[in-house]
Order: sequence, then structure tokens, then C-alpha cells
Amino acid sequence: MKFGNSQDIGRHIVDIDGCLKATDLGSLGPSDIIALHGGLPADALIALEIYDEVVPLGAGDRVALNESSVAFFRSFPCGQAMARHPGRLRNDAGLRGAPRLAA
Repeated sequence: MKFGNSQDIGRHIVDIDGCLKATDLGSLGPSDIIALHGGLPADALIALEIYDEVVPLGAGDRVALNESSVAFFRSFPCGQAMARHPGRLRNDAGLRGAPRLAA
């Protein structure tokens, strides 16, 4: 993506906790997202927010990016449970157990 006479800033735009970031990577894993954010602890839980659902990402998971859309990610400090939102995933066990749909 270019603006005027500026240099490329990255082909893909992602939203991490409400902050827009640009990258040339075609897919992102949790460690990539933590590095892009720049202020998260290395053990933070990363989740993909898609269609009003929050899907926690495992260490080996990768999310393919698309140049024509923005991918939305949320971070949760280690041990912090996801907030309960209707229609979203939640986990009351400190994010150590399997996530389940919120009631």
C-alpha cells in the first residue's frame, strides 16, 4: 500500500487491540502478532475476532491474510479470562481449558 510518494508500508493491514498495523507477511501466528503489537508480553493469548466471535489461537496456528480486508486480533494477558459477550467464545478456566460458546 502506498500513499502519495511515500514508501510501501505493507501489503496487509491488521487491527491488533484497535491499533492498525501493516505487514508484508502472508499469514500471522501468535508470535508474529505479539511482535507487530510491540508491547505485549510473550505469553499473551492472541485471538482472532471474526463474525462477532473471538477464536483463541494456539502456538502453531496461523491466520492467512487478505490484501482486500483487515484481520482483527485481540490480546489477553496470560491467565486473564476472555470477557463474556453474547455469541462469542469464552473460557472461565483462565484460558487453559477448551473454549466454549458463551450462553
